[in-house]
Amino acid sequence: MPCPEQGGRRLDGKRDEKWLAEAGALVDAVQGLPMRAGYACVEPSDLAGIQKARGNAVKLPAFRGRKAADAQRLHGGWMGRIGGCLLGKPVEGWRKWQIEALAQATGNWPLADYFSMPGAKVAKKLKKSFDPPARSMLRGTIDGMVEDDDTNYTATEFAIVKAKGAGFTPLDVAGFWGG
Repeated sequence: MPCPEQGGRRLDGKRDEKWLAEAGALVDAVQGLPMRAGYACVEPSDLAGIQKARGNAVKLPAFRGRKAADAQRLHGGWMGRIGGCLLGKPVEGWRKWQIEALAQATGNWPLADYFSMPGAKVAKKLKKSFDPPARSMLRGTIDGMVEDDDTNYTATEFAIVKAKGAGFTPLDVAGFWGG
């Protein structure tokens, strides 16, 4: 049986119908579970319920720009997200003191550039090491953006909205992952 990260595909790339059926049954079972008694949060799944729970709607001004300028801003935002994600990836899960010590030891404090490889003495003090994948995310070694859940989910959300529209359902999301 494939692992969940394979999204219902066998190692040879073909769909695993048994796994997809089991995953679908699990999604159905979870959707049918009752809400925990005394649960304080309201979490509607339908648009009308979400709008009612959020209170007064926010008024947005009408779009008055040009498509080309809007596309340029979206592209800039996407590049900023990727750059920020790449900047933080080598130190993901680190404590603030470790990040600051690394940046200071490599002449990058306050942060003004991507992290670079510290010497062995500094790495020992930080109690952290850079394994080979992390080394590809350091200054001087970057050769594109590594795969990351933060950017993957954004791209996935865009693809689902593009395919299903703004009214997509949790089942549409499950179907997207299941292929």
